[in-house]
Amino acid sequence: MWFKEKPFLNHYINAGTYFLKKRVREYVGMEYEGRDIENTFFRRLAERNELSAFKHKGLWTSVDSLKDYEELRNIYSRRMDYEFGYEEFGDDSHMYHIIKNRKLRIKGSGAMRILRGKVLLNGKSVLGRVEIGGNDEIETENESVVELGRDVSLISPE
Repeated sequence: MWFKEKPFLNHYINAGTYFLKKRVREYVGMEYEGRDIENTFFRRLAERNELSAFKHKGLWTSVDSLKDYEELRNIYSRRMDYEFGYEEFGDDSHMYHIIKNRKLRIKGSGAMRILRGKVLLNGKSVLGRVEIGGNDEIETENESVVELGRDVSLISPE
């Protein structure tokens, strides 16, 4: 026997957040009391092709205690989420965690360091540290992490 608290998994999980359309609410009051929702309600919805899923690829964690809540508040106090990923703030720089296949514009000028992933700068593949300016555009081919100086940021093209 073994036990591992909150392991990293290579498959999706049910995070327990549901959105129900009016047309499936008739199934809610059926004979499910005291039984697992996954083996009753969801099974019935699946049989009627009324079940779908959203695959969230961002940060997810359970909040089971005040300590968990305080840790998340600390993480999000140094983080800003965007539709292309998220930004982590440091003292002299900030890191952008970018989901794959995104084109972004540079705001400001300074240095950019590619920490992970494949990044194109104005259509050319770049590695390591490069100088960037206000008219530059980057594109990611896979999930990437870039570090930018304090006076530089990324924005979605209008």
